[in-house]
Amino acid sequence: MTITVLGPQRRPTVTPLPPGTAAATITAGWRAREPDDAELGRVLGGGTVNLRLYERWLDVLDRDRELADAEVNHRAVAEELQELYSLQVERANQAMDAIRRTATRPRTRDGAQSDAEAALRLLDERHLDRMSTIRAEFEAAWRRPSGTWSPATAPRSGPSWTGPASW
Repeated sequence: MTITVLGPQRRPTVTPLPPGTAAATITAGWRAREPDDAELGRVLGGGTVNLRLYERWLDVLDRDRELADAEVNHRAVAEELQELYSLQVERANQAMDAIRRTATRPRTRDGAQSDAEAALRLLDERHLDRMSTIRAEFEAAWRRPSGTWSPATAPRSGPSWTGPASW
């Protein structure tokens, strides 16, 4: 079995699949446009099945309003952390640019530049730590007890899972 992972395909440049080959597509990042994969299917030569992961996620949220509310809150916290991080990085980059423009002595410039780079690395590390922490806290709070959900009892929206045996 071969698995190929593609990045965004605004103008698909992939080659068609060999005859008799099937492919699962994951377009969840497209959100509301998730089903708009016809062009990608044509370029691949047909035989594609969109897994509709975003649609399935929305179905889960529709069925569990408490989880949906927690997800909205979690997303808002993550977005705010991202905005604050972006602001910090922007200011740190401005400081690095100012150091390059204004420092005239190599030794003082190099030391200040090194410190500014270390500060930027620290911002990156702290941001990754914070994002990992809020994700882990969310997952720990919403981990369901064993046996309360299974794919067998979940509603099936989207394509049937009957496909080639190689899936």
